[in-house]
Amino acid sequence: MQYQRLGSSDLTVSRIGFGGMSIGDPSQGRHSWIRDGREAEVLLGEAIDCGITFFDTAGVYAGGSSERLIGQFLRPRRKDMVIASKVGGDTRSMAPRGGLLGAARIAEDIDLALSRLQSDYIDLLQIHRWDPVTPVEETLEALDRAVKAGKVRYLGACSIWTEQLLRALKLQQDNALARFISMQVQYNLLYREDEAEMIPACRDHGLGVIAYSALARGKLLAGLQAPSERSRSDPLTAQLFDAPADADISAGLHRLAGQLGVPPAQLALSWALHRPAISAVLAGASRPGHLTAAAAALAIKPGQSVFDALEQPYRARPVSGHV
Repeated sequence: MQYQRLGSSDLTVSRIGFGGMSIGDPSQGRHSWIRDGREAEVLLGEAIDCGITFFDTAGVYAGGSSERLIGQFLRPRRKDMVIASKVGGDTRSMAPRGGLLGAARIAEDIDLALSRLQSDYIDLLQIHRWDPVTPVEETLEALDRAVKAGKVRYLGACSIWTEQLLRALKLQQDNALARFISMQVQYNLLYREDEAEMIPACRDHGLGVIAYSALARGKLLAGLQAPSERSRSDPLTAQLFDAPADADISAGLHRLAGQLGVPPAQLALSWALHRPAISAVLAGASRPGHLTAAAAALAIKPGQSVFDALEQPYRARPVSGHV
């Protein structure tokens, strides 16, 4: 495993992070592919065996049961682990949200997360989405109070627009509030729209970038003979990844992976890990071996010419990375 500071902060994370959306109580969530009980413990144990120290979850993942599983499993080794969670999500629908980042809601959600995680603190607390209703000043002041109270060590954001991030950073600086140290974005060979504005902004302001959905939800990049369980059951997959160039990108990935003698998924992860400003890539897992294979991508160094060839078929597409 490799480890890296998150942006210009002093928080060190494993470059492969565990994506907590893949574990929890299926009856509490929207997805059939999440793993519970002994299956979840096996996946978490594999993460530890791989040297993964960075675990990303959220209160909305399977009704909070993802946090419970991660907190319970990591409790004996808590001081050596980095746990990231989120506030401001909505368990009811993916419709436009409002009022989820008010001061009272943030305080309540943090306390619930700490209880589920069986921890006195959250290493990285991220706002899950932008709240169009609550004044951003109220949100940032509430987050700052959580840091000052010792309940949260660092702050981050997830899936917001570049102009929103820059506005928040300026308010944090002008008012001497705890600032964001990271930004979590959807980023993979099929979706690279954040290269235009968000990633350069993060580099300019010293934020680490955390990439999620690095295999495009299993769509086209995983090198499977048949669609993954997530691809078959997740209606958003078809909406997010249906651009005309996708087939060419996938074909190029499989061809180059074959020439190098590596699995396509590992080559796709290697590409993401080598991109500028990417501090960590989150890997989901639904069965044993997924995380071990993801960690093996760190050893693949195909060279810039291969990466250039992987990128060549890409064409700009409608921005949909905030889902």
